Amino acid sequence: MLGAIDHGAMGFIPKASSVEILLHAMALVLAGEAYFPIDAVRNGITRGSRPTTPRPGERPAPDSVSAWGLTPRENDVLALILKGRANKVIAAELVIHNEDTVRKHVSSILRKAGVRTRTQLVLKWFELMHGQ
Repeated sequence: MLGAIDHGAMGFIPKASSVEILLHAMALVLAGEAYFPIDAVRNGITRGSRPTTPRPGERPAPDSVSAWGLTPRENDVLALILKGRANKVIAAELVIHNEDTVRKHVSSILRKAGVRTRTQLVLKWFELMHGQ
């Protein structure tokens, strides 16, 4: 599953998921959102929970993330990373004309968060959001 996230997967639905969860996850992905059950991300098992992700312009996480020292634009980029958006999509949604600028923002976010990959970033953010 983590490999799928690293390669841009918009969702992950474990085989053990109920029909209700399957339909909910498919609707989210079809609407352009991401679906990754928090328990599946942490443990490889799921109960079907789904953390909320912020919108651009909203604060992306609790006070512990503010210690990362992100700029407002980095917060916008982080919000879209958490939704599973690729750099090209982030550039389009935030009207950034150069995809290299997005890459620089992503690199800066990873450095400030103390992680090396988007997957590690998402996991760290989920842990902070859920008090782990």
